[in-house]
Amino acid sequence: MPRTPSHPGLLRVVSSETGNFTSKAVSTRAFAQGGTITRLEGLTPGPKRYSTVQISRHEHVELNSDLLYLNHSCVPNVSVDVEKMLVVALKDIIEGDELTFFYPATEWEIGITINVKPFVPLYRQPDCIKNVKGASALPSSVLMKYPLSKHIRELLEERDRLERDRLERGMRRFSLEELCLAPRLLRDPVRCYPGNENSS
Repeated sequence: MPRTPSHPGLLRVVSSETGNFTSKAVSTRAFAQGGTITRLEGLTPGPKRYSTVQISRHEHVELNSDLLYLNHSCVPNVSVDVEKMLVVALKDIIEGDELTFFYPATEWEIGITINVKPFVPLYRQPDCIKNVKGASALPSSVLMKYPLSKHIRELLEERDRLERDRLERGMRRFSLEELCLAPRLLRDPVRCYPGNENSS
């Protein structure tokens, strides 16, 4: 049965037969830079999944619309503003353009829960990040090129402040792999054993 468009006159979904997660949202009209493409409406709270967007430190929502097909890009043409609940054009968009946004602008971690996995962008641009793991895995120098959500900016500031404190104390930053090899009392069971917090 054909899909009923959620945003007729604004965008449409172009499906792909090459596999999962290869469909895309395409503009059906022109938008000027800075213009509102649509409001974020009909959202429902839910656990972090591939289909959700992070709207605060601890909240994720299902989009429940064709906006689900906004793919990641390192040269995005839209921003998902989760404070104003808007999708905004970052540059002039013409009819037929694929609509994309920079996932780490809203997502702090991708891959910590069993329902979400880091991924390699299908259409990688030159100098694009190789694996999309969320803002927590990227340096500030990369992230500050993009319009970031408030919760991402706050978490980034906290992370960088902690890193500066570590350096001042002469402590090096341990990788997740090193932490998971540490004695049991020092391990983070949620990160080392997702879905099984009692593992040893």
